Amino acid sequence: MKLSRKLYLFLIVLATFIAGGCTVGVQDGMRVNNTGSTVKPTGYVTKAPVSGDMVRIQARNASTGGWVTLKSNISISASKSWTTKDGTDLFFWDAGNMTIPAAYWYSGTGGNYARLRAQWLSNGSWYNTLVSRKDWLTCFTENYNNEGNTLNYMLDNCFSHRGEAYIYTANYREGAASCPTPSATLAKTHEHYMMHQIPSCARTIISDHMREKIDENMILLHYEINHNSANADSKNQLGNDTSNTCGRQPGNNGMCELGGFFGGHERYIRRMERHVMVYDYPWMPVGKIPAWNGSTWIPTQFQNAEVSPNGSCNSWTCNGWRSDAITDSTPNASKPSQISPTNVCNYATVDDVAAASNGWHGNGHVLTGGHFGTFDSPANPLFFTWHNAINDVWLDYKACP
Repeated sequence: MKLSRKLYLFLIVLATFIAGGCTVGVQDGMRVNNTGSTVKPTGYVTKAPVSGDMVRIQARNASTGGWVTLKSNISISASKSWTTKDGTDLFFWDAGNMTIPAAYWYSGTGGNYARLRAQWLSNGSWYNTLVSRKDWLTCFTENYNNEGNTLNYMLDNCFSHRGEAYIYTANYREGAASCPTPSATLAKTHEHYMMHQIPSCARTIISDHMREKIDENMILLHYEINHNSANADSKNQLGNDTSNTCGRQPGNNGMCELGGFFGGHERYIRRMERHVMVYDYPWMPVGKIPAWNGSTWIPTQFQNAEVSPNGSCNSWTCNGWRSDAITDSTPNASKPSQISPTNVCNYATVDDVAAASNGWHGNGHVLTGGHFGTFDSPANPLFFTWHNAINDVWLDYKACP
């Protein structure tokens, strides 16, 4: 792996020891009915409490921007509540039911939001705890590739990138009031919307949030998907391959970490969905990003790669990535009829489905051109929406009788 990825993992491990606590009872992006609703912050720390150890809950004042303690002296259980797979003991704390005073609610489109954080006092110093997402329990207990339930896995997968929990009232939404929300009758495809259904103002918000996740480490993870295999684990539907066939240049780390073509890309998409989930944006319900089916034009917001800070170059040769412009915003990569929801059930195996999808998948990349025709294509949020449409084929196939 490249040094930057190793450094990233080192910083994750370092964060474990510096901020060895998490908040799960209040999740980043959670919804409440109104500003008078009750919340119940809870969480864990990674060390048994000694005299003076405690947790406190703080909120950011909407007028001054400063943090104010709402509740302190929250005790930590001396009995371990859970032990992770790698032997880390977790100790539970519970702040109890509380309401957030009016001074800590910000006004927004259609409603309000508040910003909360939990801090852990240990050995005389306060540490910010990590903030969970809505899917924290699923993430904590998943066991992909026999690596789940370890502290490092949870740190790398199960917490919000924001250091505080944003709590939204039921009607709050991001963006201008003039930007429409989906109608109740607008059909979804596998719980997500299609790109052409979404208004331009909403596509800008979606693209901006997806671009937050794009960096060198995210792009390098694309190389660890085994594009030559469609294998899928029977339990998690996220297959892995350890046959050293990833084809990463130059070489690879001996393992296709993110799985086969369908399973690997689905897990890769999930990384992006978990990032945007905390915004709870109506056009990305529960983090479900939209899909671009290839037969429609590429919207302006998705025509350009996120610019590499170290110049436009192949990511395996420098600490950057390809970010040159696409060459065709109307590639007309139409979905073949043989992999339509009805016809895909005619295939005997997932490998057959992958083979039937390969041409369509390749056309979307190659005909679009520029950076999108390379392995650095995840530099553009379009990559995830394109593979979301391809993932729909696999979802259709798994739903076959």
